[in-house]
Parts: sequence; C-alpha cells; structure tokens
Amino acid sequence: MKPIQWTFLLLLLTFACEKDNINPPKIEFLFDFSADAQGWVGDFADYPSGEESSYELSYQWTSLPAPLDTNQNALMMLGNSRNEDLFMFMKKKVGNLPANKEFTVFFDIELASKYPLNGFSVGSSLGERIRLKAGVTLEEPLKKLNSSGYYEMNIDKGNSHRESGNDMIVIGHLSVAPTTREYTLIKRDNMIQSFSFRTDENGEAWLVIGTDSSVEDQTRLFYNNVKVIFWELPQ
Repeated sequence: MKPIQWTFLLLLLTFACEKDNINPPKIEFLFDFSADAQGWVGDFADYPSGEESSYELSYQWTSLPAPLDTNQNALMMLGNSRNEDLFMFMKKKVGNLPANKEFTVFFDIELASKYPLNGFSVGSSLGERIRLKAGVTLEEPLKKLNSSGYYEMNIDKGNSHRESGNDMIVIGHLSVAPTTREYTLIKRDNMIQSFSFRTDENGEAWLVIGTDSSVEDQTRLFYNNVKVIFWELPQ
C-alpha cells in the first residue's frame, strides 16, 4: 500500500488524459445491499478461540434498524469487543480487472452507526475509538489461529484501531452527531488519501472492509451500500 494524496492524483490523471485526449481509465464496482448480500462474506478476528459466544459474533443480511427505513435491508455486523481489540470484517472477490496494471483505489461506504462523538469510554470518545478500514488484496483476507490460540488476520490491516497497514487504510471513525444515540446513515471515503494496488496476471482482487475497535463494549453496524473505483495509473 502506497499512500497517495487524492487531489494530487486527480490532477495527475487529468493531465495525462488531456495530454493523450482520452477518458480516464476506471472500473467501478457498486454494491447495493437492499436486495441481497451481493456475495459479500463476513468474519471476525483479534479474539481468542472458543470465545465466539461471549463475543456475540454475528453477520447477517437483515433490515435497517429504526428510526431508519426498516423496509430497507443491509449487511449487519455485531460483536462485543471484550478485549478492546475486536476486528469485524467483510470481503468480496472481484474480477475482470486488467492484468498486471497499477491502480489507485477509491472507497465510498455508507453505513448506519449510533455511536456519538461525545460517548466517552475510558477517557476517549466512543465513536472515535471504532475505526473503519478498507483495502484491496491479492490474497484472500482470512483469520488464522496463532500459537497462542488467538485469531489474527493473514493480511496487514494495521496493529491498532488508529493504524493503517500495507493492505488496509483507516478511512474514518464511526461517530455520529455528538448528541445522537440513534442509528444514523453516515458516509466515509478516502478522498484525502488513497493507495495503489497492482493486479496480477489473473486480474482478480479481494475487496475488504472492516472495523477495528478499542472499545470494551458491543458494536452493531449496518452496511447500506459500497462503491469501489479502480483508477488505472498512467504508465
């Protein structure tokens, strides 16, 4: 993962396209979860093996919560971060990308959260202690059991909730309005900073989105829709 200032990238792409008089090469993936899960699969990491029930782990396609439109469906992820370290993620394999090409990737994610900016927990705002991360990998993102009996990720998502890794970057926290404790639709993207990704000879990739929590409490989120744009970088 190579951080890129998105404004600079747009200027670079615009210059390249004006020079060559072509449209900027991009590929868009749009996922609206109103009808089904669109092939996304959910899982969890950063917790001890055998503690699934006490961590209340759940992933399902279900209706949005009130006061939102309960006739609208979304992808729900639930977990109780008893160790202040739970990672809840979902993934999707995509194909038909140009092989052996360099891209910068832009995420635009809409989800429902209810965690306020001023919801203090152990000296820090509650919503700010749950960070949304997104990335693209060649290897399928999987949890693996280490020698200590602890599930960890096989990709580099960053060690703490505040850190980006080589495979995922932090694109925001989950705070809603300071005085709100009701579910609210929020949007998060990486307009300020993106990262580069190179396809292999198969032109396939894994999209991965997740939340890294440092809150010793239950977190329930609803992903409403996801847009991912691959911009091919000038050669």
